[in-house]
Amino acid sequence: MFSQDTSRRDFLLIVCASVSWGTVGIANQTLYTSGVTNALSLSFLRLAIATPLFFLACWMRLGRSLFHIKRLDLGVIMLMGSMIAFSQACSHRSWLYPLSGWHSFGIRDGGKYCHHV
Repeated sequence: MFSQDTSRRDFLLIVCASVSWGTVGIANQTLYTSGVTNALSLSFLRLAIATPLFFLACWMRLGRSLFHIKRLDLGVIMLMGSMIAFSQACSHRSWLYPLSGWHSFGIRDGGKYCHHV
């Protein structure tokens, strides 16, 4: 069934993923408080770094079969990507242009979160 080496490797991969996931909040908060970046640029940097790494990992694992995608699956992928992009665009627009004086909970005013101006 499964070898001892495979189980150990899988366990270590899960531990690494958990530690990485758990430290994201600390790293983000440190970057935000130091004023080095904002949420939008941080999201872009994460995407710009992760995309080539995941592509390389998939290419090493799957080779040319990486690009063999069924037409229906490609449509679903495109739809999901478009909806995520639309959601991000709407979210970013709401941060820039609050309606009727109400701010999003993510906007800071003088270091404190504000609900209404």
